[in-house]
Amino acid sequence: MVVEQIIPGWATYLRVSDEDKQSPERSFAMQRHSIQKQLLTPSTVPFSREYTDLLSGTTPNRKDYQEMLSDAETGKFSHLGLYRADRFGRNTV
Repeated sequence: MVVEQIIPGWATYLRVSDEDKQSPERSFAMQRHSIQKQLLTPSTVPFSREYTDLLSGTTPNRKDYQEMLSDAETGKFSHLGLYRADRFGRNTV
């Protein structure tokens, strides 16, 4: 698939696994706050979409993760904000 135009905008991806969901230092709220402070606020690029999953990072078939990959492939956003790389996933798939 060839993307003709990438729409300028930030997408964010937040994930907590079952073991993380009660941990304040890895919560959705903390991830969102950190991304907002470090990436979104200083940027002039508009915010587009937030994707969230409550599932282990070793599982590639996460609903919002798959939707985010599809949206990225079709150019629905130009920037992706993550709290940490391990929130994105924990495998090579």
